Amino acid sequence: MKNILILAIVAITIASCNSSSSGSKTMTNQADSFAYVFGANTGRILNNFKVKEINWDIFRSAVESVMKNGDTNLLIPKEMENQIAMTYLNEVKYGENKTKGAEYIKNNAKSYKSVDGIYVKEIAKGNGVKPQITDTVMVHYTGKYTDGKVFDSSIGRSPLKTALNGGAIPGFLKALTMMEEGTKLEVIIPYELAYGSQGNQNPYTGEMSIEPFQTLIFELELVSIAK
Repeated sequence: MKNILILAIVAITIASCNSSSSGSKTMTNQADSFAYVFGANTGRILNNFKVKEINWDIFRSAVESVMKNGDTNLLIPKEMENQIAMTYLNEVKYGENKTKGAEYIKNNAKSYKSVDGIYVKEIAKGNGVKPQITDTVMVHYTGKYTDGKVFDSSIGRSPLKTALNGGAIPGFLKALTMMEEGTKLEVIIPYELAYGSQGNQNPYTGEMSIEPFQTLIFELELVSIAK
């Protein structure tokens, strides 16, 4: 993803340096053709992120400044560029998930107990044995989106082994700390306590396995405290 973003920025830079106006262009040499195809590829990338508008005045000013002075007069530190760009692109492309999640919580929260930022419904009581925050537990889970689609489940496999003080999203761990052995819960986890504004990305393909701003629902069973 980072490489794609850098490619997009470079391509826009090349295209915008020639002209800020739109319309048909005449290509007279190989360099012109290169600029065109690079710009077309960039357009596809931006379209994929649903970016429809860019402030070309600010963009052109930044391009010209860096071309002339390098990084000496940056208004935003270079180290923050990728974070700012990706935060904006994720907001543009996936921001609708916020609205869907908030609507789901509004329509369903009355059936749950609000605890420390998550929404909890007890399905089955436990045996009274509660893990400590330093313990590791075995848990069965089924994770769903707000539309009911299952994105992952341990059912039919071995239970997940996880420490209570790390190794999973915050809302998931919060729920586990409320449970006893044998407890079954249904939990709504707002995106802030799930995968946040970045989502969960496949490190090999770069594809989003869970989109940014997704509210998640989990069915949990604390099977045992690992010894």
